[in-house]
Amino acid sequence: YVQGMALQRGHVEAAEPGKSLLEARALFERAIKLDPRFAPSHVGLANNYLAAFLEPYVEGEWRNPAILAQATATAEAALRLEPTDAMALATLAWVARNRGTKEGLAEAESLFRQAQAANPSLADGRFAEVLIYQGHAAEALDVAREAMRLNHFYPPNYDGYFGHALLVLGRAAEAVPPLERCMGRAPGFRPCHY
Repeated sequence: YVQGMALQRGHVEAAEPGKSLLEARALFERAIKLDPRFAPSHVGLANNYLAAFLEPYVEGEWRNPAILAQATATAEAALRLEPTDAMALATLAWVARNRGTKEGLAEAESLFRQAQAANPSLADGRFAEVLIYQGHAAEALDVAREAMRLNHFYPPNYDGYFGHALLVLGRAAEAVPPLERCMGRAPGFRPCHY
């Protein structure tokens, strides 16, 4: 599990992100086989499927509905094991957000709020993106800032969410540095470019 998390967290900055994702996936699957009741392994695998669904790193998996269904099923398995696990709730929220529907965004916001209630120290900047799309850019700015404060090794997209919230709030000059940091850390990561 720990090795899988290390590979997965660094995949967007890796020379071969798809290879890193597939190696991490194999490690999560092995961890689940060794201890099927360890919910974090299921959460890691669900996030792995989400990463493959969202970015064109793994042949045949980008925007493939079957991969999003795998992410859903795996996140739900984690919640069956630990019904109040904040990371599992946040992962299922990210699945809902990526259905691409207004209802999915509303569900994502609700699930992220449940995750925050379950663990107020949850450092998941993805909630900020959902808040931006839901029309809560000022709150998104606070969520992104807090996620970066709590996680000194946050992924590059958190800078992107912070910058996007600033843009929505009409603070374009302030948005440039975090967006540049995002692009500088992960030049090939599409969310850093819009």
